[in-house]
Amino acid sequence: MARTLRIEYPGAIYHITCRLVGSWRDGDRELFSDRWRFLDALAARVNAFGVVLHQYVLMQNHTHLVIETPRGNCSAFMKSLLTSYTVYDRNTGRAAKQPGRRLTPWLILLLSLTVSCRRPSKPVAREWTTMGTFASVSVSAVAADTLADCAAQAHEIFEALNQSLSTYITTSEVSRLNATAGGEPIAISPATGEMLQLARRYGAITGGAFDISVTPLMQLWGFREGAPPSLLPEATDREALLPLVDYRLIELGEGTARLPKRGMRVDLGGIAKGYAVDAGFDAIAAAGHRDILVNLGGNMRGSGLAAPDRAWRVGVRNPFDRSELLGTVNLPDGWAVATSGNYEKFVEIDGQRYAHIMDPRTGQPVQGMAGVSVLSRRAVEADALSTALFVVGMDGAGEILKQTPDSEALWVPDRRPVEIHMTPGFAEHFTPLPAYQNSIRPIP
Repeated sequence: MARTLRIEYPGAIYHITCRLVGSWRDGDRELFSDRWRFLDALAARVNAFGVVLHQYVLMQNHTHLVIETPRGNCSAFMKSLLTSYTVYDRNTGRAAKQPGRRLTPWLILLLSLTVSCRRPSKPVAREWTTMGTFASVSVSAVAADTLADCAAQAHEIFEALNQSLSTYITTSEVSRLNATAGGEPIAISPATGEMLQLARRYGAITGGAFDISVTPLMQLWGFREGAPPSLLPEATDREALLPLVDYRLIELGEGTARLPKRGMRVDLGGIAKGYAVDAGFDAIAAAGHRDILVNLGGNMRGSGLAAPDRAWRVGVRNPFDRSELLGTVNLPDGWAVATSGNYEKFVEIDGQRYAHIMDPRTGQPVQGMAGVSVLSRRAVEADALSTALFVVGMDGAGEILKQTPDSEALWVPDRRPVEIHMTPGFAEHFTPLPAYQNSIRPIP
């Protein structure tokens, strides 16, 4: 599998997009494993040269990294990369240096710029993988000495929740709950109980647009184990599963939970990451730390400032071109943001692409919406509502937002040219890129 690095260099910061050149199919485990081996090797090289990794975002066919090299290691680090990878100038598209040749003037200029780099003034971050995605904790440069402690607290919380919630761990509480559907209640931890309560609450608020019991339908459409079906599921097959999809059936007792119907399945993936971000954020804040950003799979919550006079800024990705942004959100102090998009996971059936976000009420994947972002005071609410508002769209959002007054939303319908619809509260914190200033459609 060929590998390339595309690099831009504003000052001492490298923005690197790592692409594995080759076909990607959703669920292609061999390619996915190869990507991980590549990233692990790159991470080892980064660690060897004392490089600070500011961002680490895994996409379907590429990975974007933002790194910063310390004084004296810039040239050595770049030369090290060039021994294994071909580096391309992102402006010309040409290779900066082919293996075995001398450094080109472009690369010499790059190295000369980075040798004189100063102490980083941008936030620093620590990244790891958990709960099936990437996690990170960032702190402002002035608070860099608190990074290890902040990251350790979040790491411990995320790992503990993963052991309880993952449907890929057979001994997790959620896996045992699913395995005993139709049987006796099982004992659950307070955290799992709280999440199930929250899931039922957001199910009620959204009229069933958010429903953690949608798993049987997800399996029918090929979004879980195995390959997607070659033909669209029959209406009779969907209708046969709908009685199993109802958050109101989930029974909660004092430290117990039960699924009353055999064949019921729950998956807390639509709420667990937001819950985990809140738990990690609250623990870090309780320890007295400020100027932090906690991120789990794109669910983010921040406090304080990223740098003097600058709030934490989060990009809103263009769902039609994942290599670019529509704009940025300035996070209010203590607030969170989450995004759901049709570009994240999908299946192709009979030549048609279907996004992984399911309408639990109809048994069919949602069509007509490309992306939804939600700002909220709590990450768990942003997480749940980004899914629900994707399902109901702009027209069905009014009553939901009335019941969640601390949340604001942005929608991008699945049509061209790009349209960005947003509530007034979201617009206060959103800055579109110049190319999309005329794409804004305010919602009264």
